[in-house]
Amino acid sequence: MGEGIFPAAVIKVIDEYKIVINKGSRDGIKNGQRFLIYAETDELLQDPVTLEGLGNLEISKGTGKIIYVQEKWATIESDRTKAPNKKIVTRIRNNPSNPTALGVGGIMGYLGLPVEVEETIESPGEKVPFDNPSYGDKVKPI
Repeated sequence: MGEGIFPAAVIKVIDEYKIVINKGSRDGIKNGQRFLIYAETDELLQDPVTLEGLGNLEISKGTGKIIYVQEKWATIESDRTKAPNKKIVTRIRNNPSNPTALGVGGIMGYLGLPVEVEETIESPGEKVPFDNPSYGDKVKPI
């Protein structure tokens, strides 16, 4: 994938999770590749010491993966997720006696008495949408 073809541009916003860009298989785009979607501001950043121009400020709108490729365009879906939710639950269990091991519940479980057992329940991370993607936003590989 040549550097000369980037940045690409958003040509359609399907929804808050999917966008279409103006690059496709003829540009070397393949399923599974990751990209940064961003808006470039008119603000030129400048080094305060050397006064060298450092380029325009880029505002990230999210990251995504290619999920569909045509010759001249491709679809990107957001690949960001929130951290999984974890919660610890305490449950009372009847533990039948087991003469070979004390296992869960220690001596109480060994005696066949109810024991409290803590479990961590983890739900998968929730998908995060792009941050207000717009027609003409820029896209580059990451």
